Amino acid sequence: MRLYDSKLAPNPRRVRIFMAEKGVVCDVVPVDIVKGENLDEAFLAVNPRGLLPTLVLDDGTVLDESVGICRYLEEIHPEPPLLGTDPVDKAKVEARQRHMEFDGLFAAAFRPATARAAGETSTAVTAARGNSRASATARQPEPEPTSAMASRASRRPPNRSMAVSTISSVSGRGVSTAGPTAKASPQNSRRPVMQETGSRFSRRPASGA
Repeated sequence: MRLYDSKLAPNPRRVRIFMAEKGVVCDVVPVDIVKGENLDEAFLAVNPRGLLPTLVLDDGTVLDESVGICRYLEEIHPEPPLLGTDPVDKAKVEARQRHMEFDGLFAAAFRPATARAAGETSTAVTAARGNSRASATARQPEPEPTSAMASRASRRPPNRSMAVSTISSVSGRGVSTAGPTAKASPQNSRRPVMQETGSRFSRRPASGA
């Protein structure tokens, strides 16, 4: 047998521990995954998947999963039993292996990528908020100087509707020139009142005439 191994990866270490407990010795071929040797043509010719560990049997059979390799070693070297001796023990061992894979190896492998994605999302949201605020600030017009506002107000024509409503409002028998609270004056009770008809003014006698 020949084992393609890597000292850095956890799965090959798992097989090495299993073989040490069983007392199994075989040829070991180190593969540097940091340099990408597992993706070289020489190794891909052995295992096209490029995975470690890879166990090559004497008949040329290739096993590349740590659980499968351990199961094979358990069958050809049953002592000492490491994968259980009865149905309950075997089921517990299988469950513990899945717990270790999903709660340990997978969590450790994907945590950096998850944290990096969360950081990039937070940075993107912060940048978007900053751009939105900058755009809103850019769209706001600059305040007009006080002198310009006063000059523009002096050139504005008088409000005709306010003037008409003032001279046309009638309260009781007299003309009210100061709103609804003004009192009617007898001397103005018969004075003609300006009333707007369309866009022109016409005279009509005050009420009570």
